[in-house]
Formats: sequence, structure tokens, C-alpha cells
Amino acid sequence: ALAQHVDEILAFPPRQESYPGPTLFLLGGNSDFVHPSHHPEIRRLFPGAQM
Repeated sequence: ALAQHVDEILAFPPRQESYPGPTLFLLGGNSDFVHPSHHPEIRRLFPGAQM
């Protein structure tokens, strides 16, 4: 489902609000999809995130 709608997901308008609730990011060890340089922005938008 995600692969079929990736263009819509990526086109979602950027938001400045954060979500304080629990959030899980699944990161693949051999994947460059979420780069370590993205981690600060993830933490800003999702302060309760686990990665």
C-alpha cells in the first residue's frame, strides 16, 4: 500500500507542528531511505519517536 501511494505521501504539505505521541520509525540497516541527517527533523516533528 505504501509503495502504491508513495507519490501522494511525498507530496503531502510540510507541517510545522509536532506530534508528541508515540511514533515508531522502522529503519533498514542497508537502506538510505531515512538518512541519519534526517534524524534531527524527525525528532523535532515527532519528539516521542523511537527509531
